Amino acid sequence: DGLNALSKYGTEILKNKKCDILLTPHVGEFARLLKAKKDIVMSDIINLSKEFARRFGIVLLAKSAVSVITDGEKTVINTTGSPCMAKGGSGDVLSGFAAGIFARNPITIESASTAAYIFGRAGEICEKEQNTYSVIAEDLIRALPRAINSL
Repeated sequence: DGLNALSKYGTEILKNKKCDILLTPHVGEFARLLKAKKDIVMSDIINLSKEFARRFGIVLLAKSAVSVITDGEKTVINTTGSPCMAKGGSGDVLSGFAAGIFARNPITIESASTAAYIFGRAGEICEKEQNTYSVIAEDLIRALPRAINSL
Protein backbone atom coordinates (compact mmCIF):
# COMPACT_ATOMS: atom_id res chain seq x y z
CA ASP A 1 0.00 0.00 0.00
CA GLY A 2 0.97 3.64 -0.33
CA LEU A 3 2.15 4.22 3.24
CA ASN A 4 4.33 1.11 3.18
CA ALA A 5 5.85 2.22 -0.15
CA LEU A 6 6.58 5.67 1.28
CA SER A 7 8.18 4.05 4.33
CA LYS A 8 10.31 1.80 2.18
CA TYR A 9 11.33 4.15 -0.63
CA GLY A 10 11.24 7.50 1.17
CA THR A 11 8.88 10.36 1.77
CA GLU A 12 10.84 12.87 -0.34
CA ILE A 13 8.67 11.99 -3.34
CA LEU A 14 5.86 13.89 -1.62
CA LYS A 15 7.71 17.12 -2.46
CA ASN A 16 7.02 16.45 -6.16
CA LYS A 17 3.27 16.01 -5.70
CA LYS A 18 0.95 17.17 -8.46
CA CYS A 19 -2.22 17.21 -6.35
CA ASP A 20 -3.39 17.72 -2.80
CA ILE A 21 -2.60 14.81 -0.51
CA LEU A 22 -4.13 13.46 2.67
CA LEU A 23 -2.17 10.78 4.51
CA THR A 24 -3.96 8.79 7.22
CA PRO A 25 -1.34 6.70 9.03
CA HIS A 26 -1.96 5.12 12.39
CA VAL A 27 0.78 5.77 14.91
CA GLY A 28 2.78 2.68 13.92
CA GLU A 29 2.70 3.64 10.24
CA PHE A 30 3.60 7.24 11.10
CA ALA A 31 6.58 5.98 13.12
CA ARG A 32 7.75 4.00 10.08
CA LEU A 33 7.37 7.09 7.85
CA LEU A 34 9.51 9.06 10.31
CA LYS A 35 11.94 6.16 10.81
CA ALA A 36 11.37 6.58 14.53
CA LYS A 37 10.24 4.41 17.42
CA LYS A 38 6.52 4.38 18.13
CA ASP A 39 6.96 5.57 21.74
CA ILE A 40 8.97 8.59 20.54
CA VAL A 41 6.20 9.48 18.07
CA MET A 42 3.53 9.12 20.75
CA SER A 43 5.46 11.38 23.12
CA ASP A 44 5.37 14.31 20.66
CA ILE A 45 2.75 13.39 18.06
CA ILE A 46 1.33 16.91 17.67
CA ASN A 47 4.64 18.59 16.87
CA LEU A 48 5.90 15.71 14.72
CA SER A 49 2.64 15.72 12.76
CA LYS A 50 2.78 19.48 12.19
CA GLU A 51 6.41 19.33 11.12
CA PHE A 52 5.75 16.45 8.68
CA ALA A 53 2.68 18.12 7.14
CA ARG A 54 4.49 21.46 6.80
CA ARG A 55 7.59 19.88 5.28
CA PHE A 56 5.64 18.14 2.53
CA GLY A 57 2.71 20.52 2.09
CA ILE A 58 0.10 17.88 2.84
CA VAL A 59 -2.76 17.28 5.22
CA LEU A 60 -1.92 14.59 7.77
CA LEU A 61 -4.42 12.67 9.87
CA ALA A 62 -2.38 10.72 12.41
CA LYS A 63 -4.78 8.13 13.82
CA SER A 64 -4.70 7.08 17.44
CA ALA A 65 -7.09 7.04 20.39
CA VAL A 66 -7.00 10.81 19.88
CA SER A 67 -6.22 11.74 16.28
CA VAL A 68 -4.19 14.71 15.10
CA ILE A 69 -5.22 16.43 11.87
CA THR A 70 -2.88 19.13 10.59
CA ASP A 71 -1.76 21.00 7.51
CA GLY A 72 1.37 22.14 9.30
CA GLU A 73 -0.17 25.48 10.28
CA LYS A 74 -3.56 24.68 11.76
CA THR A 75 -4.07 21.61 13.93
CA VAL A 76 -7.27 19.88 15.04
CA ILE A 77 -7.50 17.19 17.71
CA ASN A 78 -10.31 14.70 17.15
CA THR A 79 -11.57 12.84 20.19
CA THR A 80 -14.43 10.90 18.60
CA GLY A 81 -13.95 7.21 18.13
CA SER A 82 -13.83 3.94 19.97
CA PRO A 83 -11.41 1.08 20.59
CA CYS A 84 -13.73 -1.01 18.39
CA MET A 85 -12.21 0.77 15.40
CA ALA A 86 -8.70 -0.61 16.00
CA LYS A 87 -9.18 -3.44 13.54
CA GLY A 88 -8.12 -4.27 10.02
CA GLY A 89 -10.18 -2.47 7.41
CA SER A 90 -11.23 0.46 9.58
CA GLY A 91 -8.59 2.73 8.09
CA ASP A 92 -9.75 1.77 4.61
CA VAL A 93 -13.28 2.85 5.53
CA LEU A 94 -11.95 6.20 6.75
CA SER A 95 -9.92 6.67 3.55
CA GLY A 96 -12.91 5.87 1.35
CA PHE A 97 -15.22 8.11 3.35
CA ALA A 98 -12.69 10.96 3.23
CA ALA A 99 -12.31 10.48 -0.54
CA GLY A 100 -16.08 10.87 -0.87
CA ILE A 101 -15.94 14.14 1.06
CA PHE A 102 -13.01 15.33 -1.06
CA ALA A 103 -14.97 14.62 -4.24
CA ARG A 104 -17.20 17.55 -3.22
CA ASN A 105 -14.68 19.67 -1.29
CA PRO A 106 -10.95 20.30 -1.59
CA ILE A 107 -8.55 18.42 0.65
CA THR A 108 -8.22 20.83 3.55
CA ILE A 109 -7.79 20.50 7.28
CA GLU A 110 -11.50 21.31 7.64
CA SER A 111 -12.68 18.57 5.28
CA ALA A 112 -10.24 16.04 6.77
CA SER A 113 -11.38 16.95 10.28
CA THR A 114 -15.01 16.51 9.23
CA ALA A 115 -14.23 13.04 7.87
CA ALA A 116 -12.37 12.07 11.06
CA TYR A 117 -15.13 13.37 13.32
CA ILE A 118 -17.98 11.62 11.49
CA PHE A 119 -15.99 8.40 11.17
CA GLY A 120 -15.28 8.52 14.91
CA ARG A 121 -18.98 9.05 15.64
CA ALA A 122 -19.74 5.98 13.51
CA GLY A 123 -17.36 3.99 15.71
CA GLU A 124 -19.05 5.26 18.87
CA ILE A 125 -22.45 4.31 17.48
CA CYS A 126 -21.23 0.82 16.57
CA GLU A 127 -19.72 0.23 19.99
CA LYS A 128 -22.92 1.36 21.71
CA GLU A 129 -25.12 -0.86 19.51
CA GLN A 130 -22.80 -3.88 19.63
CA ASN A 131 -19.67 -3.96 21.76
CA THR A 132 -15.96 -3.24 21.46
CA TYR A 133 -15.03 -6.68 20.18
CA SER A 134 -17.54 -7.65 17.51
CA VAL A 135 -17.52 -4.49 15.35
CA ILE A 136 -16.03 -4.97 11.89
CA ALA A 137 -15.25 -2.46 9.15
CA GLU A 138 -18.54 -3.17 7.38
CA ASP A 139 -20.42 -2.13 10.54
CA LEU A 140 -18.67 1.24 10.43
CA ILE A 141 -19.83 1.76 6.86
CA ARG A 142 -23.44 1.02 7.83
CA ALA A 143 -23.19 3.45 10.77
CA LEU A 144 -21.95 6.40 8.71
CA PRO A 145 -25.45 7.67 7.76
CA ARG A 146 -26.49 7.64 11.43
CA ALA A 147 -23.29 9.45 12.37
CA ILE A 148 -24.00 12.13 9.75
CA ASN A 149 -27.61 12.45 10.90
CA SER A 150 -26.44 12.90 14.50
CA LEU A 151 -24.72 16.17 13.62
